[in-house]
Amino acid sequence: TDIYPYYGSDGEALWRAGGNVAVALIGPGVDASHHYERTHREALEATAALIMAYLLS
Repeated sequence: TDIYPYYGSDGEALWRAGGNVAVALIGPGVDASHHYERTHREALEATAALIMAYLLS
């Protein structure tokens, strides 16, 4: 599990606007997220497997 304390999302923007909803970010950690993403196919496959395991549990 990676923790990115300064990573933002549309969900965070909704919270700041007063929204009262649960949000989550699921996916491989990325570098340089304001330009070209750099990740590996295996990271995408592992993310898909994690989501499937969660949905089937």
